[in-house]
Amino acid sequence: MNDDQAVSCQACQASLEVAYAPGGQPDPTGYRTTYHSGQFEFPVPYHIDRDSLLRCDADWDYSVVQFIAEGGFAKVFHARGPKSGREDIGNVAVKIMNLFELHPDQQKEFTKRFEREYQVGQIDSDYIVRTFAKGFISANPFMVMEYCPNGTLDHRIQGGRIMEEDAKRIAVNILCGLRDLHAAGVVHRDLKPSNILFDEHNNPRVADFGISAYIRNRMTQINRKGNLDSTLGTPYYCPPEQRKGIESVRMTNPRMDIYAFGVIMYETFSGGQFPFSRANEDISVDEYYKRAEKGNYEDIRHYRSDIDPVWSELISRCIYPRPEQRFENVDEMLDLLGHQSFEPGNPEAPSQTGAVLLRVINGDDIGRVYNLDELIGKKGGSRLSVGWLDQHDPEKNDIGILEKYTQYISSRHATIEMLREGDKAMWFIRDGQWYDKDGDFRWHLSKNGVLVNSLETDESGSPIHSNDIITIGDTKLKVEIR
Repeated sequence: MNDDQAVSCQACQASLEVAYAPGGQPDPTGYRTTYHSGQFEFPVPYHIDRDSLLRCDADWDYSVVQFIAEGGFAKVFHARGPKSGREDIGNVAVKIMNLFELHPDQQKEFTKRFEREYQVGQIDSDYIVRTFAKGFISANPFMVMEYCPNGTLDHRIQGGRIMEEDAKRIAVNILCGLRDLHAAGVVHRDLKPSNILFDEHNNPRVADFGISAYIRNRMTQINRKGNLDSTLGTPYYCPPEQRKGIESVRMTNPRMDIYAFGVIMYETFSGGQFPFSRANEDISVDEYYKRAEKGNYEDIRHYRSDIDPVWSELISRCIYPRPEQRFENVDEMLDLLGHQSFEPGNPEAPSQTGAVLLRVINGDDIGRVYNLDELIGKKGGSRLSVGWLDQHDPEKNDIGILEKYTQYISSRHATIEMLREGDKAMWFIRDGQWYDKDGDFRWHLSKNGVLVNSLETDESGSPIHSNDIITIGDTKLKVEIR
């Protein structure tokens, strides 16, 4: 392309500005990265070459080094930055969402999931891939993440036998990553070897939050015979309860990730075999699921008689068909492996301190804070109603929870109650509300339940404490004391 050629958007014909590679000169290939002179109203295809600059919301420029990989609806590049007179933080990875590939009806929802993945990457943990910044290229969102140049666990499993000492180090790091995610109220839901990345120091990190869980339908494919696609292994890691449609949302809790972890360790030790299928077996999706629901599988020591029997116990307790039979949390698993488990300390009871807040940490209104003391003070009495935010009747509940894309929150979902003993107050949350439903005036439960720290509560209620995670539908609220 010559410098005197007009540059315009192929989609809308609006004039475009040219962003040269560093040094202010066109790329040697003759291709110039182009950006709309204003903000794109809709995403269009983009092109990135070596040394292309990506500008983030914080006005940081990242210089592209090379293409790394592509999968789902995203591309990943190796980059360096930031550049703008700031300190050079060195190597990073840039993940760009290809929104232009999606139907317009899907773009808003996928953008929301992409934002959620970015927010999860903000969790302070040495065991997950963290995010630094975000931005847009031709209206396609991108995020800047920690650079993990040493491949995936999937590649290592395919590469040959993994020694037990290495496998234990990998297992402990994955569990520590899951522990930090679960403590923040996040369930990964798509844990698998290709989502375990190794950083520059060869430490495994948990990655790919939010988007991979959402695009499970795209990634869970079958071939023309109706069998599992061997290149997209997501179905192998899904516990039985995760395949129950809308009911799976109510059952979403850390035990889903614990199941996936068990399958990963089975695969790691066996060299790529799965618990409920046999080597080189062409098995249909339905048949694999039927076997998984029965829980019959070949013990891992069939493949690796040299490893400690503790791995048999650990894997067995991870992949039980019924979630209540599995480990309750990853600390139990770390203890079993002889690793010092995380001790968060005693939760601070709300009766011992100031205002009680509920902060949305996962859902359609991330960051929203509900001050229970203020709400109860304005309303009077001792009860607050919680339910779906009806835009036509926003006062229907004292706490209306925004839900744009799913239908998991009942119109009258839960009740938060304050009980006083002298000058002390304790807070409880109960599933359901007391109201008249078609002439039936009584306590009615919600359609999808209420979880406190991944444990289901009922109409009798559960006490809530500082740092507890309350799950209502697809929304998670963290209890904070101020």
